[in-house]
Amino acid sequence: EPLYDSVLRFGAVAAALALAVQLAVDWAPAVDPLLKVEAAELPAPTVTEGATDAELLTLREDGGVTKAVPLYPKIPNRLSGAPLPQFTMAEVAEHGTRADCWIVLDGRA
Repeated sequence: EPLYDSVLRFGAVAAALALAVQLAVDWAPAVDPLLKVEAAELPAPTVTEGATDAELLTLREDGGVTKAVPLYPKIPNRLSGAPLPQFTMAEVAEHGTRADCWIVLDGRA
């Protein structure tokens, strides 16, 4: 029998043995292999009664830690009550450098 036949047979037997050992070690007959394990549900963050929209909380992940944070960020004082600035496409086009890049979303600058 040629050497390559022996090597091929040895490789097939070694692979079958490794598979059998892996199945025996990981065998859990009570667990359905098609069942997906879902993460535990976190309770919704709570706020005091009568909270306004600005005080509503939501869960956000920050560095692997889930935190309760305000749903809407606080508006800076300089923008509160003032209308948002409007820009033309020509003004946005002037800011196309790597250091100063403006973008257009949904056709609005």
